[in-house]
Amino acid sequence: MVSLFNFARHLYQGSLNKGVKMKRQLQHNASSSDEPSYTNVLADWITTMATFHCHYDQIARLITACKLQQPFVKSGTGLGQCSAEELTNLMARMEHELGRLLLDMKPCVHMTIPENYQKLNAHTQVLDALNQEAKKLIVLTILSAS
Repeated sequence: MVSLFNFARHLYQGSLNKGVKMKRQLQHNASSSDEPSYTNVLADWITTMATFHCHYDQIARLITACKLQQPFVKSGTGLGQCSAEELTNLMARMEHELGRLLLDMKPCVHMTIPENYQKLNAHTQVLDALNQEAKKLIVLTILSAS
C-alpha cells in the first residue's frame, strides 16, 4: 500500500509546473502587435489545458492503480483518502466537459475575434474548476487512509 502512495505522490509532483512554464514562455514570446488581453487569455487557456491533460493522465493512472490493487483489498477502496469511485466519476466528468467545450467552439468560425476569446476565457474557467477538483482528489490519494 505504501508504494501506491509513493506512486500517487510522484505523479502529482512530476507534472505540476509544466503548464506554468508553458504560460511564461508564451507570454515572453508574444509579439508586441498582439493585444495583451488576447495574449493573456490564450496563455491562460493553454496553461489550463496542459494542466487538465496532466491531471486527466494522473487520474487515469490512479484508477489503473486502484484496479490493480483490488484483488488484495476489499472492493470499492481507492488510494489514500480517495475512493476509486470518486476518481472514476471525476474522469467521466472531465471527458464530458471537454467534449462539450469542443462542440461549443465549432461555431466559432462565424464569430468575431473578441467573441472567440470570450469563449476561450469561459472555457478556461470551467477547466480550472475541474483542475481544482482533480488536484484535490490527487492530493487525497497521497494522504494516509487512516
